[in-house]
Amino acid sequence: NISIICGPMINHRSKPELSGFVMDSPTQLAKAGIPISICTDHPETPIQYLPLTAALAVRGGLSSEEALRGITITAAEILGVSDRIGSVEPGKDADFTLYADEPVSMMTQPLLTAVRGKVAVNKII
Repeated sequence: NISIICGPMINHRSKPELSGFVMDSPTQLAKAGIPISICTDHPETPIQYLPLTAALAVRGGLSSEEALRGITITAAEILGVSDRIGSVEPGKDADFTLYADEPVSMMTQPLLTAVRGKVAVNKII
């Protein structure tokens, strides 16, 4: 009955909690059946790098689906707030970002961000 928050992945390894962290750590934990989420260690590494951090986990062998879950629903479940955030469902907070491609790809671009159900940023032409 444990869960792990992995990261930050975009940082130097001088922090004691990162001494044994390697790029495939999230993959190995997920393969062992341990629920994982992925973090940036905001504000040390800003939160806008969260999708990039998830992409690095994919590069380390984690599936795209598991990486996306690691920054959405599994993260919310670990924090005990999945009743209101972490997935798009009726009755939940409507905060989300729409990407041009796979959300955990290093090359994708955000197209639209909605906060509380209202479009906050729109790059869709």
